[in-house]
Amino acid sequence: MFPGGETMAQFHARIIAAFRELERDYRGQTVVVTCHGGTIDGLLRHCLQTPSTGRFEVFTKNCSITELVRPRENIWRLLRYNDHAHLSQLAEPSTPSTN
Repeated sequence: MFPGGETMAQFHARIIAAFRELERDYRGQTVVVTCHGGTIDGLLRHCLQTPSTGRFEVFTKNCSITELVRPRENIWRLLRYNDHAHLSQLAEPSTPSTN
């Protein structure tokens, strides 16, 4: 936490509030969210009903895909997590020459 910043619990509460708003406003529709890995961590903790802090650690790769579906009220299914296969065709970043 940065001085004067929000705690992890506050951060996750903010994420969950936004998530619930999406659920309400787009019920029955497909929604795509582009976000930071910490947001995915908060959503997974919410859907898996784990505490906002603790022993559950998530390491989400940049540009990966996580897919959640809601088959019925208050039930979430994790279909994909941290899928980054679409990045395999990209070349590794080159390091500038020191010559």
